[in-house]
Amino acid sequence: MRIAIIDMGTNTFNLAVFETVKEKTFRMIFRDKCNVQLGKDTLVENTISEEAVQRAIEALKKHRQSAESYHADHIFAFATSAVRDAKNQAEFLSVCEAQTGLSITVLSGNDEAEYIYHGVKQAVDLGEQPTLIMDIGGGSTEFIIGNRSTIFWRHSFNLGISRLLQYFTPTDPITKKEIDAVHHFLEKELKPLHKALEQTPVTTLVGSSGSFRTLVSLILGILHNTKRSAHKSKSYHIAIEDYILICRLLIQSTSAERKTMKGMDPMRVELMVLAVIFIRYIILRYNIQSIIQSNYAIKEGALWTIINENS
Repeated sequence: MRIAIIDMGTNTFNLAVFETVKEKTFRMIFRDKCNVQLGKDTLVENTISEEAVQRAIEALKKHRQSAESYHADHIFAFATSAVRDAKNQAEFLSVCEAQTGLSITVLSGNDEAEYIYHGVKQAVDLGEQPTLIMDIGGGSTEFIIGNRSTIFWRHSFNLGISRLLQYFTPTDPITKKEIDAVHHFLEKELKPLHKALEQTPVTTLVGSSGSFRTLVSLILGILHNTKRSAHKSKSYHIAIEDYILICRLLIQSTSAERKTMKGMDPMRVELMVLAVIFIRYIILRYNIQSIIQSNYAIKEGALWTIINENS
């Protein structure tokens, strides 16, 4: 059996096609992504522009065609923050479904966090002690406190990097005053996380999705002169000193300089500065001692859920 998952993120629509290896075990046979930018210029207003709707339709058509070319038996499409919060959600879904023939499920923030947890725990042995999982998206960021068997707490915050970028519109390069403003904002907005981590302390941070993936690519490319493709494991342990060096480099850089960085994803040139500032805030605020990047996230978690709910 083959299952295709389309993750309709705020910035990127990701496709993954999985094939059965044995009972409840799958391998990815194809992946692709389209830069849709659902929330371009309108994310903080909680609307999806007509131009973004058309980009979404074209991406969904492309992903459906790819899934069918790989003979997917089932195609599951789900939308996250930008669609979840959109005032014109109903119109968006109606048009997209009519023009692509796909049925789209809008995930709640809690469901999104749960999918991420189930994806991450397939790539990282979370052990018995509580661990903090952080998934930075374009519209929202999910935090989960859990171990290998249990979710202790989860929450989806409207603190995605595209949303923060529209809130703050930092200069190029970003200034210390602007960084301080971001820290102050996060301190206020993350009060539920502060309370949860007071009750359930952690020392390890596991990061998933594009910002963490790009961070590792930059570490490998700039500091270790190697490509991400050379490291095909499900996870990567990020040395704190490597993180500090790349964080400092990104904060001091201009957009033009970031475009030339070895390992930089072109789609994340404007996003990575705020992403590493957000990650640094979490590391310092909660005295994180260990950082792990997970190559599995929401798509793998959605697949795990589908398999187990239908077994």
